Amino acid sequence: MASSRWGADAYAASHAQLSLIGYSNAGGHWDESALGAFGESITYDPDLALGRAMIDDVRPLLVQSVDRWSWTGNVGGADFLRYRAADQPQWIRRMSRVRSRYVAPGPVLTDVGYSGISSDGRVRGDLRVQMGRTDDLVRTWYHLEYTALEDVRYDRFALFQMAADNYGDNGYTRVAYGNADGVLADRAIDDHRTTGYADAADRGIALAGDAPWVMLYDNRKIDERLPEQYADLMYVIRDFEADIAGVTLDTPHINLHRTNNGQSQIGVELGLPHVEGSPWCGAACQGETRFIPAGSTIRATVEYLVVPADKARYYGASDYLAALPAELWRSTTMALTLAAGNMIEVVATVGAVRRTHPIEIDAESATVAADFSVTGGLGFVPIRVHGLPRHDGWQLERLEGGAWAPVEQAVHGNDFWQTTFDPSTQTYTRTYSVPNRGRTRYRLVWRS
Repeated sequence: MASSRWGADAYAASHAQLSLIGYSNAGGHWDESALGAFGESITYDPDLALGRAMIDDVRPLLVQSVDRWSWTGNVGGADFLRYRAADQPQWIRRMSRVRSRYVAPGPVLTDVGYSGISSDGRVRGDLRVQMGRTDDLVRTWYHLEYTALEDVRYDRFALFQMAADNYGDNGYTRVAYGNADGVLADRAIDDHRTTGYADAADRGIALAGDAPWVMLYDNRKIDERLPEQYADLMYVIRDFEADIAGVTLDTPHINLHRTNNGQSQIGVELGLPHVEGSPWCGAACQGETRFIPAGSTIRATVEYLVVPADKARYYGASDYLAALPAELWRSTTMALTLAAGNMIEVVATVGAVRRTHPIEIDAESATVAADFSVTGGLGFVPIRVHGLPRHDGWQLERLEGGAWAPVEQAVHGNDFWQTTFDPSTQTYTRTYSVPNRGRTRYRLVWRS
């Protein structure tokens, strides 16, 4: 049984249904994703039963809001597809008829899918949620894939949003964005008390370069019962590719959308360019500024982070967080540290790299199923090896001083890795998480 920790030093990840029976008239389908056993980390409302957002309550890890090893202040929420069609701008469109698929509930790496169709039937959305066992902070990867089933003419089109239209009642006073090289903008959030885009300059902001990121920080909302000011929010766009009727765009763009849930906030949207006539996609966009032709696809991987904001309140044992001076917490330096530090590179000599965030490798049919080098990483880095012919006998090894040494994190024997079965291929996947620093070579070998 996985409880607070799974293996030595790292907290188990989980993703499962959360019953709200007895909580007002909520009902519906709710999920909770958590690290450890100290309360929810991120909650999901796929059917929007509470009418707010698909991502609702969000709480930091290893932060003393009141008591240690207990619930922390809520800094939710966020959302996925939000769009308004040009011919029906009075209706916000979102994911509907959502179906859930639980591939792995944890404890090393969760893997849950949410699929649905926009409420007007024009856009299909396939979302994959993964949270990894770690020792530092709440880190979740969202793999987004949207397909235009029909031509889409829109006034607004958001692929991912933090904070959400109907769930953004935190007191963040600053919004910033940049990339691994530095801060591109850092500005105050004014007391606008309204919704929508302030002007065209807040739409289609290009985030070129490596590890583009956005951050909401400097929370001033003081809640004596369960303080909320001890965590910031950010996300890093680890991968992005839009195929707009055969025209490829690989530079992500963001929008700054004003929200007003009792107080002024900025929802930072992942979106598309907003250029008069859409020259970025040429003839495919037919000279229209806000147009997505049928058959177009947009794929992205977003690394969503709940960032501890006060070093005096953080009681985790993370090495890199302990080394960061207290005055740099609750700042864009923290965002740069997280965006650049977890910019992972994977090179395989045996097996094939499928994905880098988190790491996924397709095995070869041999005693050494995978041999690969990993550069970069913060916290514990998840590693998945797919296509194994059997579930047992495998050992992850690390090259140390010219010799192979087993990666050993057990407390009770085998309590640090995870195995799942794929019925479609009749093969297994082994999942580990390792505290990688610098460049390290690993291999997965069958021993007995």
